[in-house]
Amino acid sequence: MVYALPLLAGALLPLSAAAAPSPSPTLDQILAPPPSGFNAVKEGTLNGRFTAHELGTTYSTGAAEAENTAIHDGFVDGYAMTWLQPSTGRTGIEFVVAFEGGRGARSFLSYDQASALSDPKYQHSDSIAGIDPYYGVHLFDPSGAVLDGFTFVKGNDMFGVAFVSSKDDVLNLATSQAGTEYAAAPSETIPPAQWPENAIASPSPSPLANVGSFAGEALFVVLILGVAGLVVGIAMRSRRSTAAPAPSGATPVPAHVALAPLPVLTAGAPVQLSPDRNMWWDGQAWRDTFLEAPPFAQRSANGRLWWDGSNWRPVPPPASSAP
Repeated sequence: MVYALPLLAGALLPLSAAAAPSPSPTLDQILAPPPSGFNAVKEGTLNGRFTAHELGTTYSTGAAEAENTAIHDGFVDGYAMTWLQPSTGRTGIEFVVAFEGGRGARSFLSYDQASALSDPKYQHSDSIAGIDPYYGVHLFDPSGAVLDGFTFVKGNDMFGVAFVSSKDDVLNLATSQAGTEYAAAPSETIPPAQWPENAIASPSPSPLANVGSFAGEALFVVLILGVAGLVVGIAMRSRRSTAAPAPSGATPVPAHVALAPLPVLTAGAPVQLSPDRNMWWDGQAWRDTFLEAPPFAQRSANGRLWWDGSNWRPVPPPASSAP
């Protein structure tokens, strides 16, 4: 943005109200005063407070894209000042753009840098110490104007400082003013706790209330699948309790007798046991728990135990080695 403002003077556009949240202190209070010999003038594309739309107009043919990018990155408010040094004809500009958070400000800084590097007037980068993140540019306009400027981020704000001259003599001015602005600027104009990247979701009385975020949606899916699995497990157990024949020599299982409870979280499928818990139903026949464990039951980490719904039980050795 800094490369376009002083080079191409434009009409002052109407100003509009800033979006919430409001920066504090206000942006007009945090710009450093101009160097000695420079006076404020009401000329240039931006002067005073400006909107995301007005910011976009400084990007010429990329105006709409720039405006949308600024809004996407959390544009809150903007303020600019333009100066003139009558004795030399040199001009300067200083601006600040407040974003909702530091991440948005850094994102737009990268966008602005890419725009500057692609400008036909770009010649080389300028360097400055003690400021990060930033970028600096040296531009030459066919009219003979030379610009040196820096754009940097501090907190949630993006600042820009640039000077234009008919000679290549404004790099020191730009470097000094950028350092002055960086030192004078507040750490942020919106408290970091309010930045979008630092937002912490409020505790919810129900996990299903978090479906508005990606993580909430993932949690919602997990919970739905878990509930569905539990319902299916209960239904299967209910059907098996009435359909499964009693094991030989065992007392039949009355339909009204509750089966062994399942844990809330299991890695394996539910296991249906006989009343004496010595037999398990494989869907077609009863099998002895002392000879073989249900292959679908949850296993311990070492594979030596299986979960019967209430207790961990040893996994019997393979039939070939069983006594």
